Amino acid sequence: MQIYADITGRELKISASAQTCALGAAIFGAIAAGPARGGFADAGQAQEKLCRFKKKTYRPKPGNRRVYDRSTGFTGRCTTPSERPAGRQSVST
Repeated sequence: MQIYADITGRELKISASAQTCALGAAIFGAIAAGPARGGFADAGQAQEKLCRFKKKTYRPKPGNRRVYDRSTGFTGRCTTPSERPAGRQSVST
């Protein structure tokens, strides 16, 4: 996980759930039910109540990040496709 944090420049937290797919399905089922039926209005609200993280957090190490930036030619933080530099739509070599 450390390498993902270093390459993307983002802090990573790991889900405490061993069943993340089932948890995701439950979240969207609760959204579909809606607040009137005991569910949630949106994904953010559901995640706030249902999701937990392990204590370990992976933070990017600046020295490692510089190495990846030099080797890939990519500089800047990986975020969403719309936020990536023009002409660089993926982080592949």
